[in-house]
Amino acid sequence: MEPHHAEFMKRGESMKQGAGVAKNKPRTPHLGRSSSEAGAALRPLILPVYVPTALQFSGNAAILPILPLIAIRMGFSVSGAAALGLIAGILSVVGTVPAGKLMARVGERRAILATGVLLIVLNLGLGAVVGDALAGTPSAWHRWVLIGALVVQGACMIVWNLGRQAYLGTHLPPRVRARGVTSFGGAVRIGEILGPLLSSAVLWVGHAPWVFYLYSVLVAVAVWCVWARMLEGDASPGGKVSDARPATVGPEGGEAKPADVEKPREPETVTGALGRQLTFRDMLRVALGVLPLAAARTNRPIIVPLMAVAMGLTEKDVTLIFGIAAAIEILLFYPAGVIMDRWGRVAAIVPCMSILGLGFALAAPFALGEAGLSAGGAGFAVLLVAQIVAGIGNGLGSGIMMTLGIDLSNSATRTRDLARWNTLMGAGRLSAPLLVSLVTLALPVGWAALLTSGLLWGGAAWLHRVLPEYAPVKLP
Repeated sequence: MEPHHAEFMKRGESMKQGAGVAKNKPRTPHLGRSSSEAGAALRPLILPVYVPTALQFSGNAAILPILPLIAIRMGFSVSGAAALGLIAGILSVVGTVPAGKLMARVGERRAILATGVLLIVLNLGLGAVVGDALAGTPSAWHRWVLIGALVVQGACMIVWNLGRQAYLGTHLPPRVRARGVTSFGGAVRIGEILGPLLSSAVLWVGHAPWVFYLYSVLVAVAVWCVWARMLEGDASPGGKVSDARPATVGPEGGEAKPADVEKPREPETVTGALGRQLTFRDMLRVALGVLPLAAARTNRPIIVPLMAVAMGLTEKDVTLIFGIAAAIEILLFYPAGVIMDRWGRVAAIVPCMSILGLGFALAAPFALGEAGLSAGGAGFAVLLVAQIVAGIGNGLGSGIMMTLGIDLSNSATRTRDLARWNTLMGAGRLSAPLLVSLVTLALPVGWAALLTSGLLWGGAAWLHRVLPEYAPVKLP
């Protein structure tokens, strides 16, 4: 029995050693654990962030389609009505940094609540002014009120967007950050789809000014959600101390006193391959590659309809094509977050920009002068395929610009850094239509599409080279 007993003991020791090796072996991220962690992190953000986002963007999207028509009825020229759309773009460039400084003083929650109440009052008053103008003879006073209201409304939207991004940056664990931000982008997309549907329903039973009252009601519900569920910057949605101010444990296992803390906590953000503090120069290096994406997203609803005209398509064709592409993008917003969290930001943004550039390039040859008119009945199929490809590419990059903004912001100065990042992206959006205008002054619109493709591919190549230095490459 002794030899058998000795052999048994040897096998037991071997099993223990093997278990020790397995225990110490680094574990690779598991999709099930990652999904469970994401759910636990995102659920507390539904009411304070995602629902208000969908509501506010629903109200904004309800107004946008009818705003040019209302402006023309109020006495604006066609070009003047179109110029109203530049207000938000200009404000995003000149107003984001001051808004960030203000929010750094008063906090995200207070700033969002104050501007939310202002939006409610503003749109109630704007509905009354627009109703008075359309019921009688519109005057210059009515037009100036509309312009002023749009300026204030744009400033309020900057505060809401910046505040929610900063809040997400504080309360999302780095391992699920991209999924949390892409879910924010998904809430925006849902609002942009629901808004026109709600506007149509209101116009079916009422009048144009009622849409502003609809906006007020939606924002009122959003403000209530923020007031009831969004916590201050030093507390997490789960009721614990947030990542920005972590709880520490003392020597005896109890809560640490300030004196127990001997060294600062490791940064909660995964910014930079070396975990170092990033500078504005670092942000500019990354922004150089991302700006073509910001410009392409702004130019897409401009270039595609112009190419459709060159192909002989109608407004109904264009809206159907955009609707199909939008549905694809909505389906991809969460998978895009999974890709960014599990395989890194480069794995999402480089395919995003490359495929989106391909979508622009596919239809461009059919919109180059007289050759484009030969597309005939095939024009719809060509543009549809091109926009499906573009939708796949754009969907793979859902939330990527906001995610990178958080990645590139330092914990101690997050709101300021996000304001700088959003200003850079706003400059790209503002300059994009100007680029199209300059190209189309001398060349067919297909060349604007090809130029956009080239910029996207160049930006993708640049980011493939420099982005791994600054953004997470894989899960920690």
